[in-house]
Amino acid sequence: MAPADLETRLASAVRPATSNGDYAELGRLTDELIASNADLEAVKVILMFMEDHPNEDIGSPGPLVRFAEEFIGQGYEGELRASLRRRPTQCTVAMLFRVMNGLEDDSERAKMLRELTGVIAHPRADLDVRETVAQFLSDTSVFQ
Repeated sequence: MAPADLETRLASAVRPATSNGDYAELGRLTDELIASNADLEAVKVILMFMEDHPNEDIGSPGPLVRFAEEFIGQGYEGELRASLRRRPTQCTVAMLFRVMNGLEDDSERAKMLRELTGVIAHPRADLDVRETVAQFLSDTSVFQ
């Protein structure tokens, strides 16, 4: 699926989900992405959509996040960090938390923590995003 087509489909699929909590269209879209052997380029488009629509409800975590996570170890982490540098959102911060929960490598965890630290002062991060990250970073039990 071409990036422009994916952007259009994302916009039309998210609207019904935000109005009634029905994520079926997002599920169908991710099924199509999987069937078409979509690659990391689709993840980039999804992340940019999240940046451009930070208040849209895409599920928690939802089919889009689960699709993106299929690319863990294949470049997903770098794309997620790049997204956080462009515009951190509640969703992309939660995605980073999910990645961190699965990490066993302390150096990778340190990279992720640096990204989170940058979110607190990021000029495009909403106050609620900054507060979420600040709370996470202050909770020392997360890292014990």
